[in-house]
Formats: sequence, structure tokens, C-alpha cells
Amino acid sequence: MQASLAQITQIKVFADDLETTDKLNLQPYTVVKPYRKGEITFHESDFLPAKLYAIASGVIKVSKITTTGKETILRNLGTGEIFAAPAL
Repeated sequence: MQASLAQITQIKVFADDLETTDKLNLQPYTVVKPYRKGEITFHESDFLPAKLYAIASGVIKVSKITTTGKETILRNLGTGEIFAAPAL
């Protein structure tokens, strides 16, 4: 499913910097993938294709598990934020 114009507009890097026509031109290249609460989206060692990932709604917890099993929360990302940008 493609992102709606409202979803594209709420992405912080696009909110003020793109005209509506540019957002509409971008729309066919978008994909919305829903996740359930608690579902893991990526692991640290995963290969990520060169794409821009953004949160359409909700929160993603970025964490790291130590060898002893302790979880360290690195950051919480919310609606409109991008992540995995180094893949670009």
C-alpha cells in the first residue's frame, strides 16, 4: 500500500521542504508496511537496502542487547522520524 499525502507530509524531512506536487510525485515510490506492537523490524547485523525508512505512526524503540542479555535502549523514535538513514 502506498503512503497517503498526509503520511508523507508528516515525515519531518519532507514536511516543510517539499511542495505538494513533489510529495505527489514521490507517492508512487512509497510503501507502507504495518508492524505489530513488540515486533522486531530490524536486527543490528541485517543488510538494509538503500531506502528511506520513516515512521508513519507509533513509536519504534531502538535498543541493543549485550552479551549478558541486558537491554540498553538507545533511542525512541516517533511519528514522522526517519531511521536506518546510513543505508542510503
